[in-house]
Amino acid sequence: MKLSTKIILPIILISSLLILLTGCFCVSDAPPTITSTPNTYICPVDPPNTIYTYDITATDTDSADLTFVLVQYPENMTITKTGPKSATISWVANCTESQKCFECSYNIEIKVSDECSDVFQSYILQVKEYDC
Repeated sequence: MKLSTKIILPIILISSLLILLTGCFCVSDAPPTITSTPNTYICPVDPPNTIYTYDITATDTDSADLTFVLVQYPENMTITKTGPKSATISWVANCTESQKCFECSYNIEIKVSDECSDVFQSYILQVKEYDC
């Protein structure tokens, strides 16, 4: 019986340590909070091909570093991490008359994550090429 305890106890201790080190064990994790509000309107006529940007900021009491991901977005929209708790979305609203983009709307969804939880921000980006 003593031999079994000598083998099993170190295995349990090592397994517990690995779980803690890999971040798979989140006891009191508070999810991140997105603290910024997106601009939901863009008028790419003046000047043409206006660049839409949104500087995303978030807070998290448990994590020094957050991950930012675009979940739903129009073609060519990008997200770039600018700091441990910030990122910038960029997109060229390249609407031409031939594309019939005079009244467009795009669903945007962003995921912000720490080691243990995710939060989402969703909004509709309106693109209008007249009456701006």
